[in-house]
Amino acid sequence: MQPRPWIRRILEDMPSQQNEKSKTRSAKPKEKSALETAAEAIGSTLGSLAVSTGLVHPPKSAKPGKLQKRNKTKLPRKMKKAAAKKRAV
Repeated sequence: MQPRPWIRRILEDMPSQQNEKSKTRSAKPKEKSALETAAEAIGSTLGSLAVSTGLVHPPKSAKPGKLQKRNKTKLPRKMKKAAAKKRAV
């Protein structure tokens, strides 16, 4: 039994897609020059010194705060209905 034509097309395309992915993965990132590496080291050192002396504050995390609890009274059903009737009248 031969595979259906649409399955055959998919199977033919698969190896080419895998080759493209392997090419992008094997691409090496650019190597930094000595000047760039030294500049990053100096910048990180100055940043840590500024934070430790108190000149600059580290960035706060973007974590949202907790929700406040509501001040609702929890009453049994019959008491809730009676209260609602009193308010309606």
